[in-house]
Amino acid sequence: MDPLSEIGVFVKTVELCSFTKTANSLETSSATVSRIITKLELNLGVKLLERTTRRVSPTPDGMIFYERCRRILDDLESAKNELVSLRDTLRGTLRVILPASYGEQWIMPLLNDFTEQYPELTLNVTLSDRNEDLAGGGFDVAISVGEPASDRLVARKLRISRIVTAAAPTYLADKGTPRTPDDLARHNCLLYVRPGQRSKWLWEFTSAETGPRHVAVRSNLLIDNGMSLMKAAVHGAGIIQAPDYVVQQQLNNGTLVEILHEYQPPGPAIWLLFPPGGQRAIRSRMLIDKLFAMADTLPGTRPQVAA
Repeated sequence: MDPLSEIGVFVKTVELCSFTKTANSLETSSATVSRIITKLELNLGVKLLERTTRRVSPTPDGMIFYERCRRILDDLESAKNELVSLRDTLRGTLRVILPASYGEQWIMPLLNDFTEQYPELTLNVTLSDRNEDLAGGGFDVAISVGEPASDRLVARKLRISRIVTAAAPTYLADKGTPRTPDDLARHNCLLYVRPGQRSKWLWEFTSAETGPRHVAVRSNLLIDNGMSLMKAAVHGAGIIQAPDYVVQQQLNNGTLVEILHEYQPPGPAIWLLFPPGGQRAIRSRMLIDKLFAMADTLPGTRPQVAA
């Protein structure tokens, strides 16, 4: 029997003042109860109970031990009740909006864990890079890359990303490794194109000497999807410049190699958004707490907390 169960037997015996009544209550034998109490006394090195033919009562040491054990068992019961209550409360539907690539690669694994922890809860997840989905509201929790689309939402900074310039080892072996941003003029640079916006043929870099600057690049491949652009870079099609959350796993496994690190420009912040209001459902608060608790598993750095 585990120590916590032994304590439970002792507490029950003190409260019922009888081995027999304790045995009946716990559906065991008087001999088993007596053996457990004797074992406790031997382990503690003190006598806990006075035994007579008619009654069992605690010794002074036994009474001190009983009061502490009673509080421990009460605290354990309260903790169990809180968990049961929480599981009963986390029902219904949570509407979540995530940026497509970032959400699929980094946030969905956390949400999968969340739904396993609270199986009565339903998550309705939208993966979208359209700002109007955030501006229109109609969600409980959202994540935004870059400045939030609406100032009517509560915004808390989750991570600070960084911009990475990288290429496949095979590409660098064949074409050479750029040492400065100006060397990119001799390379094929894969471009991300936002839907509905003009193509940008300029990449941003920065350094302590020159500060921020833009470098003109050339490309034979323009894609409006960050993950597809990353896969093209892994295939050796050219050099990519992208936020760390797009290429972090490839940098970790060596299918992409970071270059021009000393010229790395700042990346966008990752924001966690939710509608204002003090009566936020507990399921929303639990998800928000979960995301912040797991934030260090995400790419980027922790935001600095203002003093």
